[in-house]
Amino acid sequence: MAVVCSTSDSIDQLVESLQVIFAGGDKPAIELELRHTIREFCVRTHAWTTFLSLQIKEGVTVYGITPDENEAEVCLVIAVAVDGRPIAGWSGDYLPPPNRIAGPKYVTNEDKLVTDQITEITLDSNYVSDANKSLVVTLALRPKRTLLFIPNMLGFDFFDTLLSGTSARMQSHVNRPYTDAEAAKTNRREFLAGLVIAREKTKARFGKLTVPWAYPQMAPGRRYR
Repeated sequence: MAVVCSTSDSIDQLVESLQVIFAGGDKPAIELELRHTIREFCVRTHAWTTFLSLQIKEGVTVYGITPDENEAEVCLVIAVAVDGRPIAGWSGDYLPPPNRIAGPKYVTNEDKLVTDQITEITLDSNYVSDANKSLVVTLALRPKRTLLFIPNMLGFDFFDTLLSGTSARMQSHVNRPYTDAEAAKTNRREFLAGLVIAREKTKARFGKLTVPWAYPQMAPGRRYR
């Protein structure tokens, strides 16, 4: 799968740094592993967020939630508010399947969000009886699967974290000049520690997320993409 690079100063600096560290690694391999690292970072921390404003349509319960950012896709609905009033059970809940009514009891597995893109939400009919209401959705984003991108603010704030995560992936390659299993473990630990910090910053912005988070299990051969 080809990796498409998007203009970003932080991405450029990350790639340049990784090319220095892994002199024996080709640029496509570095960009591929950096892309996987960024997607895992975004899914695990929900650090890349945006707000989407929509207008309620009378009798319509399903609403598309395509973000304005062309580089992004939705991996989590953090909160939903109608006329400024939050819908109970949405803050921090993972989005239910599109054919389910929105509510706190429908919580999906976090790992499922690594592969599933969220494109719509379903509201209870009680919220769509008046077309004069506004709908504001708080979203967590990740880059599209084939795009190497992260907002500069996050790229620079968590530069070392992303560097460690990508280095761990590179050092896990087999039979390469830079293969180093022990260094890969060390860099992976540093990456996971960075995820905790980023996650706590997200929680400070939006309140305690209702789905508990723990270090992802490092099962043999498991890759988060």
